[in-house]
Amino acid sequence: MRIAIGNISNSIQKDEFSATVRAIAKQVKEDFAPLWGMTASLRHATISKNAKPDPELKTNDDSQSVQNAVGYHSQNHKGVPYGFVFADIAKKVDEPWPITLSHEVRTG
Repeated sequence: MRIAIGNISNSIQKDEFSATVRAIAKQVKEDFAPLWGMTASLRHATISKNAKPDPELKTNDDSQSVQNAVGYHSQNHKGVPYGFVFADIAKKVDEPWPITLSHEVRTG
C-alpha cells in the first residue's frame, strides 16, 4: 500500500510536516504493519494550495457530519481512500495535528 500525504495548510511549516510524515512512516512500519499483516509506504506529496476538490470524492452513505471534525476519511467512487486533517480545528481543541494524521493513516 502507498499513502501520499500532502500539506495545504498555511500554518504547518514544511520542515514540521516532513518530520511528521517520517515519524508516522516509522510508526506504520514498526507498530501497525505487524498488526495489519502488511506494510505501507508513506510519501510527502506536493499539492497546490489552489487545488480544486476531486469530483470523485464522496461522503459515506451514513452521512456522517464532518463539521468541526479534527480529521475525516472516506473513499472516492472508485474505492480509493482519502482523508483530511483540519489543523485549524485541531489547534482550537488543543489536539496536536500529528495525532489526528496518525489516526487517519491507520484507519483510512
